[in-house]
Amino acid sequence: MENAYKLSVESLLKQLEVDPLFGLSENEVTHRIKKYGANIFKVKKAKSWTLIFLNQFLNPIIYILAAATILAFWFQEWLEGIAVIIVILLNTGIGFTMELKANRMIESLQKSAELLSTVLREGKIKSVTAANLVPGDVLMLSPGTIIGADARIIHQEGIAVTESALTGESNQVTKSEKVLNDDTPVYKRSNMVFKGTIVSKGNAKAIVTATGSQTELGSINKLVQEATKEDTPLGKRLNRLSHWLILLTLFLTIVIIAIGYIEGRDWELLIKTSIALAVAAIPEGLPIVATITLAHGMVKLSKQKVIIKKLEAVQTLGEITMMCTDKTGTLTLNKMKVSQVELEDESIVISSLNSKRNGEHSKHSGLSFQKFIEVSILCNNAHVQEENSNGDSLEIALLVFAEELGYNVQDLKSKFPEVYEIPFDENAKFMATLNKYGDSFQICVKGALETLLNLCSTGIDKNGNKIELDRHKWLQSSEDVASLGLRVLGFAYKQGEETNLDNQLHDLIFIGIVGFLDPPRSDVGEAIKIYKKAGIKGINLKSCV
Repeated sequence: MENAYKLSVESLLKQLEVDPLFGLSENEVTHRIKKYGANIFKVKKAKSWTLIFLNQFLNPIIYILAAATILAFWFQEWLEGIAVIIVILLNTGIGFTMELKANRMIESLQKSAELLSTVLREGKIKSVTAANLVPGDVLMLSPGTIIGADARIIHQEGIAVTESALTGESNQVTKSEKVLNDDTPVYKRSNMVFKGTIVSKGNAKAIVTATGSQTELGSINKLVQEATKEDTPLGKRLNRLSHWLILLTLFLTIVIIAIGYIEGRDWELLIKTSIALAVAAIPEGLPIVATITLAHGMVKLSKQKVIIKKLEAVQTLGEITMMCTDKTGTLTLNKMKVSQVELEDESIVISSLNSKRNGEHSKHSGLSFQKFIEVSILCNNAHVQEENSNGDSLEIALLVFAEELGYNVQDLKSKFPEVYEIPFDENAKFMATLNKYGDSFQICVKGALETLLNLCSTGIDKNGNKIELDRHKWLQSSEDVASLGLRVLGFAYKQGEETNLDNQLHDLIFIGIVGFLDPPRSDVGEAIKIYKKAGIKGINLKSCV
């Protein structure tokens, strides 16, 4: 269903003929698998070993060597002919063995990568292979789930999805069940989840709308399958060399025959001499040297858990002179940490503190800092555990920072329980909670600085006094923090009432901003040194935008 994102939940359920509380029956699933096919991508049929072997002969150098073999036998040069045949067989044998092994390894990986999906069928929650999902299946999504098919969300509780497999962006995307406009592009379809993406937080119930090659990831796979094959740099050079060799041998043959004709030599001798010189000009050892060299590189890479499907790809890898890379999740850990806190009259650079900062919050006992800690803990849906943490990376970073300073996150949440929440929304760009605060209530808000400044009327100093809000100062401070490569988040609060939170989001008290750092991977520095030593120049794509 291409229009699932713009349909109401009722219309969607009616079209797919499914009860969200019961799911599909097993008989209906069988019927739909026959109708729509299995939930797998259509891929080109794997090459047989015969075809892989024959492909080794599709090389201009091999053509010339074959011609040389025929001519050698024609002139009864048996030793020369047999030697060339051995070279051809060695060359094709090595290439065939390496490529066949690589193909089998890839097939083995594909079989081991079978996904399981949790679905509601016949009123019971079951775990089934993703290949058996059909349109109309009711998916049950939870943190860590790899989504097995494109689906429309019909109910959700703070769900966010990492769509890097589809878009290349590592940032998680907040989802909802709201109906969208007709012209909403794929990457903005917030009520849809897509095959191959991962649930990073929250829970949801979704109805499968597309499977197999009809999914968005399936469309990408189709483009890959249809992509035109291009020759490798080595292939292009060998082809160019082959053409020059052919032209050279033809030129030498014509020249020798012409000179012999002028001098009145015997025709048979002239032809034999010309062909002998032409055969001598062919480098019979070139293919075997090139194949052995590439095979050595292939074996070396396989020991580092890199699968090379075709021998020529090894040389293509060696041709790299520039490498473009994204930062988040590639050069960095994709694990945010609080790096800088900017308050009205206090600037805290976290790198200046010890890595174990237990109890250090006594050094920052100002009321503005205390309010920042309160808001960062209360306006937060993440859960931090020693072995496993769930939630948004920024929210996890805030809780970890508070715990490192000696604050008890759970005690604070229990002391000031949440009454009402406005989840973070990509359009609104903020999250807000209403918390019971003793005999009164407190509104806690965090989000994009520009959004929060529009909701605030005053600021707060370290003594807890309300002061005039200098918007220009905070915008400049945000730019300064962002220029260090940090992500910026603003914080605000005010005393509230137990009423609709939407009507109270005005005249907030602005607290300050926080800069988050995504630390680099431990092996990045060494990797960059290796790239530079190999003559490879690195460019971060985001720095080019």
